[in-house]
This record gives sequence, C-alpha cells and structure tokens, in this order.
Amino acid sequence: MAEFQKSIESSKQRIESYKRKSVFKFEIQNNLKAKNDNDQLLKEKAERKRESLKFNLDMEQLKEKNKAAIAKLEKPKNNILKNQRIDEKMMLYKFDACRYGSIFHDDTMQELAFMKRVLCG
Repeated sequence: MAEFQKSIESSKQRIESYKRKSVFKFEIQNNLKAKNDNDQLLKEKAERKRESLKFNLDMEQLKEKNKAAIAKLEKPKNNILKNQRIDEKMMLYKFDACRYGSIFHDDTMQELAFMKRVLCG
C-alpha cells in the first residue's frame, strides 16, 4: 500500500509539474503574442508618423510653389501698371505739346522716346 501511495504521490507531482510547465508555456505564448501585437502597433504608429511628415513636407512645398507663382504673376502686373503710368505721362506730354502748338518733329518724338526709356528705368 505504501508503494501505491508513493506511486500516486509521484503521479500527482508529475501532473502538477506538467500543469506549471503548461501554464508557464501559455504565459510565454501570451507574452510573445502581446509583444508581436505591440510591435505591430509601433510599426503602424511609425508609418502614420512618416505619412504625416511627408504630408507636411508636401504642403510646405505646395506653399512655396504658390508663393513663386504669385510672385511671377505680380511681376508682370507691376510692369503693366508701370507701363500704363508711363503711357499716361507720355500722353500728357503729347497733349501739352499739342496744346501749346508744338508740332511733333522727329526730334520731339525722339525726345519722347528717350523720356519713356528714362521713365521705364
């Protein structure tokens, strides 16, 4: 009978040992699974951050392109306004010359052309 109880006792110990090992294995598997899930979340977070930075960079580049395009439009606009002012001044000179009875000779036209070049800068 003592041998039978020893046999039962050793069987119980083996079962308990097996249970502990399987619980430990299960915990290790859960930890690995959690770590893999965590790694996946970290990868997704890094990917979103990269996409966000790329988006911000693209937005900055678009802003710079818009500024350059606006500057390109402003320059001709300013030149047109400048030329309009010059043409208005030329018309005033011609009007004054006509009003005071000057006849436009080639010399006068050359002077007006010279004045236009001076005013244009």
